[in-house]
Amino acid sequence: MFCKIKKVLFLLGVFLCLSIVCNAGAGFESLFKSGEQAFGEKKYEQAADLFAQALKLAPSDLRSRFRYGQSLFLTQRFAESQAQFQMILQNSPGNITARVFYAESLINMGMTDEARPHIDWILKVQPEHERARFIHAKLTSISEPEETEESEYEPESLPVNIKPLPVVKNQKTSPVKSQEKSFVKTQETQSLKSQQTPSLKKMASTVEKKSEIPVKKEPDEPRKITPTPDGFIHIPAIPASILPVEYQAEDEEDFFKNYPASSIKNQIHPQDAIAAAYNHEKNNYPKKAEPQNIASVSFESLAEGQKDSFVFNLELAKYYVESANLKDAEKCLAVAEKIATEKRNSRGVLETGIFRSLLYVYNLDFNGFGHHLMSLKSSMTPESYQPFLDIYNQGIEVKDEVEKARMAAGVAIGATHFAVAANLLKPAFIRYPDDPIIGRLLSDAQMQSRDYKGAEITLSQIARAYPNNSEAYFNLARFYLTVDYKPNLVRDYAQYAYKVDPTDSRCGIVLGLLDYSQGNVIDGISRIKALLPSLTDPMLKAVCERIILDGEKNADANFSSLLALPGSSKGTPETYRILGEDYLKQGSFFSAAKCFEKINDLSEIGRTFLAVASVMSAADEPVNAATLNSLGLSLLTKVLEKDPNNARANLYISLYHYERGNMELAREAVANGLKNKSDKYTENRLNSVYNILNS
Repeated sequence: MFCKIKKVLFLLGVFLCLSIVCNAGAGFESLFKSGEQAFGEKKYEQAADLFAQALKLAPSDLRSRFRYGQSLFLTQRFAESQAQFQMILQNSPGNITARVFYAESLINMGMTDEARPHIDWILKVQPEHERARFIHAKLTSISEPEETEESEYEPESLPVNIKPLPVVKNQKTSPVKSQEKSFVKTQETQSLKSQQTPSLKKMASTVEKKSEIPVKKEPDEPRKITPTPDGFIHIPAIPASILPVEYQAEDEEDFFKNYPASSIKNQIHPQDAIAAAYNHEKNNYPKKAEPQNIASVSFESLAEGQKDSFVFNLELAKYYVESANLKDAEKCLAVAEKIATEKRNSRGVLETGIFRSLLYVYNLDFNGFGHHLMSLKSSMTPESYQPFLDIYNQGIEVKDEVEKARMAAGVAIGATHFAVAANLLKPAFIRYPDDPIIGRLLSDAQMQSRDYKGAEITLSQIARAYPNNSEAYFNLARFYLTVDYKPNLVRDYAQYAYKVDPTDSRCGIVLGLLDYSQGNVIDGISRIKALLPSLTDPMLKAVCERIILDGEKNADANFSSLLALPGSSKGTPETYRILGEDYLKQGSFFSAAKCFEKINDLSEIGRTFLAVASVMSAADEPVNAATLNSLGLSLLTKVLEKDPNNARANLYISLYHYERGNMELAREAVANGLKNKSDKYTENRLNSVYNILNS
């Protein structure tokens, strides 16, 4: 748990350079938006010029500097690109996306030895980073340099307990004035996950072959998407029924109101429309019918018997923050603080103190945050205290509430509190509905927190504001494929994205997945096979490979379990189980239990309570641990009463007895678990325990 706190410390440090300057000047905003438009249209030379001009007006703006570096990279001006990303890294060495660009610029300049330490560092702090792994393989396994393939950057996980590479602040690295300090919004690295950075040679070869992208039985033009006189596309984002009467469409068949984001004449203002949509009740939004709940988890009732448990109250506070329930989180944290103080648990006092600092930031109370820091100062080293102080100094200077919210949202994203981040970013996006960085951050936070209705509104507004950005329409197509399953919209938006950018093979892949999902298995797999070699998205590629394998085995279409997200219209119980596993891995026990509750999985809920009991035992709370152990075992026993050979229930009981030295009962449980066929993962774990017990 202390490692988790250290992680939060580092994450807070990473965000100390968040840009809090509101570049409201008309000149800057005009240049930046024009640059974004040119970048989306892949006019990188023009985009680079526009971003360079924007930086002259606002040298501290990360969005412009990052885009400037990207544009330079894509025009093969690698030395200039390297200089821009080094300026970012001087102030934020933990910015992994910038470091990847920096390393690739060095490689393209022939400086592979200089690039190698940066790639090695990324793989130390984030071993699963696909792009870094790809570059590392190229550097170590291939003697002759090859072209850099297209890439799609995944959301970045920030470094944990790793000392960053040494950098010298304000080091003069290029002809650009070194006095221009780069204030870095580190959370924007996640917003750039959908931007491709292909080499120009690769792009050129792909453009020459664009006619080869198979779009079987489909016209080149979108079937239903037609531009308005203003050049905008009909986007199903704002239900007409929730708008003021004077703004509702005259044509009753036009269920969704369309308006150009650049004009408010005789139209509803985008800010008002988006605000109305976010506040609209979700009873018209299609949700998957969930089974009757027989595994209800009431943390409130459990709390009655755990009032003296530091672990339970701290874990419950974490759960409430992850659910964006800051009020109840405050109550539980106060109880945990009191217990830690009374027991003179210095580590617990520090943990709760750091946790409370997050609550101050999330509540935008920087005055309270400053007073709280004074009480923490004696418990922290100067190195760990400084990032908190810097955040306070920046936050206290900001008077605009939206800018404060943007700053706090960056901290929330870094701490994986996505629901909190979404709540903080909504006012900023309503105020700046044409800001692509805010929009992408918000949509990602909404998707991560499973606020699918909100994500639909946000993604649609981004597409409306940037009709020539293929990524915006690809994201909509993916949304209607994996969340709110609407085949017609998937096809419409994927084809429109393909029309805007014929080099993006993902559009054809989505159309193949759509064919597959509709039962056209042969056509779908054929399309996927044709485009798979050019696909670089690792997650999408894994799904496609699984689908091809199933097709070769003549297996039935398995769309739901492979593509649908948890809580989506086509979601399966397995999606919630996978999500719960992810929560367990990051130590979010109660959020995991709630995921398992949604699918009535008593085995996994029981296992989760046993895990909490283990943490209590380590924290010297034996009585509380015994209570949670009893609860966990009772749930597993209920499963075995109905199915004595249930594999997962027997696995968890076996591990429980093994940890306590009762080998006989552990062997008995393993033997029972192996009697029935189970999923491969569970079977492998049972066999591993069996081999250990009988070795």
